[in-house]
Order: sequence, then structure tokens, then C-alpha cells
Amino acid sequence: MEKVFLGDTGHNSLIILFLGWGFSPDSFAGIRKPGFDILSVRGYEGLSGNMIDEEIRAFLKERDSAYSEVVVIAWSFGVKAAAAFLENTTIPVTLSLAVNGTEYHIDNDRGIPRAIFKGTLEGLSDRTFEKFRLRCAGSRAKLRQLDVDGNTNDIDALRRELEWFASLPPVPPARRYSIWDKVVIGENDRIFPVNNQTKAWEGYDIFVIPGMEHVPDFQWLVDTFIVDKTKVADKFTTALDSYTENAVAQQATARKLFDKFVSVFHNSEPERATGKLSLLELGYGDGTFTRTYLRSLSPRCEAVTLSDIGRCADSSWVTDEIPPHCDVNLEILRGDAESEEFQETAIKGNSRDLIFSASMFQWLNSPRQMLKRCAAALRHGGIIALSFYGPETLREISATVGSGLKYPSPDWMRRVAEESGLRIESMDVEEETIHFDTPADALRHLRLTGVNALPGNHSPARTRLLLRNWPLTSDGHATLTFQPVYMILSKPYAEA
Repeated sequence: MEKVFLGDTGHNSLIILFLGWGFSPDSFAGIRKPGFDILSVRGYEGLSGNMIDEEIRAFLKERDSAYSEVVVIAWSFGVKAAAAFLENTTIPVTLSLAVNGTEYHIDNDRGIPRAIFKGTLEGLSDRTFEKFRLRCAGSRAKLRQLDVDGNTNDIDALRRELEWFASLPPVPPARRYSIWDKVVIGENDRIFPVNNQTKAWEGYDIFVIPGMEHVPDFQWLVDTFIVDKTKVADKFTTALDSYTENAVAQQATARKLFDKFVSVFHNSEPERATGKLSLLELGYGDGTFTRTYLRSLSPRCEAVTLSDIGRCADSSWVTDEIPPHCDVNLEILRGDAESEEFQETAIKGNSRDLIFSASMFQWLNSPRQMLKRCAAALRHGGIIALSFYGPETLREISATVGSGLKYPSPDWMRRVAEESGLRIESMDVEEETIHFDTPADALRHLRLTGVNALPGNHSPARTRLLLRNWPLTSDGHATLTFQPVYMILSKPYAEA
């Protein structure tokens, strides 16, 4: 298996890019993501999932590379290879993204149709291989951009790899939990039929991208789907002084989340418990949600852990919210909740009775993984009170510039909760709209609340385009739409 780093190394996080068949890492050498090393892999012939994992771990160990966060992006036939890797790896993968491929790989209904694959294999030559690459790229101009190494491919080696893929069973293994966080499907994919991909990924968090060919714009993918949490932390820290005054949508969400929690908490196992409770809040920010519960719940708690990624988040107010007579072990944690170190410290198995998170999960690379970890950390009878923003949030921005933060799907989060062994006590999807005099006022509001909904490569020219084309109401006002999703979850006792 060929393993090549793209660009500089020495960062704290890693992207492993599982390439498809027939393209060199040189074609994608320009991909960059702040804070990430990027490792491309290809050439999977004869490798099992264990072997792929062992090769990658050995490669990283030789270079003394240790990462706090690992992201997997798998493309085309690389999806099949990455699935085997994800099933077996001990590397702590945060986000897994499948792009223009399926685990069924060769299948008439959910992959590349068998007749087309057979024709490609049996007729493989220099000429037919270039025709295949042209269909992948979508145009000769795009293929020329990708074909930096010229036509130096070994047709016999390519044939052997196709034969190996043909030997693999198309049906993915049965598993309790999904190994994929998000699925990206190019609307113009001429290799894996779009309808087949949609059928293969039914029930997953799917994003169909208009105009995308089989070869995606990998730079756009990493900018769009991998959250730059350093940037998120900086923006929220910068906006801390103005956040409380301006975050009206988030404040309303916090109040509603607490009300929904109380309705379930009443007469629940944690409320009836004679012992003290252990509480964890993920993403306390300026304390908007924390203040709604801390005074009333702290007398019931032996331990309260508040965490946030903001490096300068103020916490001096916390002790004022805890009644003086309460003997509470209060812990404030700073850092990325998706890092392995944080999770080993704060989200240990069977350690929490209550887990709260208000308006934070959409900033995670993998809400799926975090919810699974929270489920494992929750004691039987415990409760998770969670709110996040769904896909309709800030649709004014995505409708105007065609991109923005990819918010979690409520249906997908419901599935993850159920697969994690949680009972859904209540789940509500709502919509709130804030009106502004002008689009500039709406963007100013986002800046004052630290909301980073624009893609990482957003330019001043695109900002001007956004302001010019912002959809207005009939009376000429600009709006910002929020879609808060509320989930109150419990962990039932195992049946005898």
C-alpha cells in the first residue's frame, strides 16, 4: 500500500485520505487544512482490514507521529478499503466521511453495476483507462489539472487491483453501530450511479452536492466538512463580551432545553436517587444554559464538570451560582471535547448521571461519536439533555453562497441515539427566525455571537455577493433562520 503525506507535517491532527482506483496522490498534492497533517493511501490489493490498520499504524510510528484527532475521508473504491480499516483500527478516528462510493462497491442496485465493472476490467488498456479517468473528472480541463504526473500508470497493476476488488463480497458486515458520520454524493457522478449511492446509504446523514463529478474538490471537502475548531474557539472567545447581549436564539434554546429536561427529570431515577449525582456539561460558553440549572441542581450533585473549548471563557461566576451550603466537587475543563485526552478524562464509561449540552454539538466533527461516548458514560437511569442546530439553520447563507456549516440531521441523530442504547424521552424540531433591517445587520449579528457559518475559504468578494443576493422578506427585511433540535434521552436498565 502506498502511503504519502501531502504537504507539511508536524501538526496535532491527521486526515487519512483513502484514494480511489486510478489516481495518484500527486493529483491532490495541494490540499491543506490548518492544524492537520494529510496522509494519502492507495493500492489496497490483497490487504485485509487488519493489515491496512497495521500498515498505517506502523507508518505513523516510524515517523513518531501521534495525533489528538484523526479524520478519515474515503473516496470511490477507497470507501470499501476504509470501511475495513474503520472496522479494525485502534486509531481514535473522530470523523469518517464517505465520498462518491459505497461499501457495496460492485452491486447492481447499491454500487457500480456489475456489467459496467466487468466491461472496465476485461477491456482495460491505456486508451480505456484514460476514458475512465475522463468520466471521473467530468471534463478534459479538469483531468489536465489532475494529471500532473502524466500517463505513467501500470495497467497490469491496475488490473490486479480491480480483480482484487472483484473478489470482495459486496455486502458490508452487520454491525450495531455505523462507522460513517457523513456521506457526500456528487450529483454528476458518472462512476457510482447517484441512485445507487442514495439507496446504499439510506438512513445516513447524506449531502448531495450539485455539480460535483466523481472526482470531488477535496479542498472544498476539507474546508466544508472538517470543523476548524481553533477558529471556532477564537471567534467565540472574541465575541464573549457581546455574546450574552446578542445571542437571543441561543438563549431561547437554553430555556426550552431546561424546561424539556425538567419534564423528564421529574420522578426519574436521578431525581429519586438517594445518593449524590455526577453532572457533565459540554460547551458551557458564557453560562447561558448553565445558569438555568446550576442553582437548583447543585444541591443534588457531588460532582459538576463544565467544559468548553474557549481558551478565555470566564468561569468566575460559576461559584456564585452554587449555594454556599452545597458540597460540590466543581471542575472546569478547557479544550477540545473530541480529543482523546479529554474523553478519557471527562467522558469515562458509566461515570455520569446527567449530561447536558446546549447549542454545541453542531460544532463537533462527529456528533455521532460524541453521542455514543456520552451514552457509554451515562449510568443506567441517567439522562442526557441535548440541543443542537439542524440543517435548516442559516439557510439564508447556504442559499446565497451555496455552502456553509453542515449541520447534523435530526433523523440521523435519532438513529445514533437508538443504536447507542438510549431511550428517546422527547425529541422536538423547531424553527425560529430573527428579522434585521439589512443583510449587513444580520452578518453583524453573527459576528457578535461568534457564529462561524461561512466556509473557511470565504473571501471578501463572496461576502459582497452574500450581501447583494441575501433573500429578503416581502417588506424588505433580512432574516436569519435557526432550527433548534431538542433531545431528552435516558439510559434504561438492561432487561433481566
